[in-house]
Amino acid sequence: SKVYDCDFECYWKHDDITNLKWILTRSLISTLNTESDGDHTTGSRFGYYMYIEITSSAKFNNTARLISPHLIATIK
Repeated sequence: SKVYDCDFECYWKHDDITNLKWILTRSLISTLNTESDGDHTTGSRFGYYMYIEITSSAKFNNTARLISPHLIATIK
């Protein structure tokens, strides 16, 4: 098995069968009065972060799901 040492910038993807979509970005967003200063991991605007843009057609029970790479739990 291989050790996984990464964050959202590696191999995470949006699940296409859900109603809402996770968006990976590294630019600032300002939509519907929400803003982000960037990536909390790098502490700058140069890292990536994920967000969901909600539109007026979104419903109460809509789902957004991220699919991760296969992760194996280890004990340190």
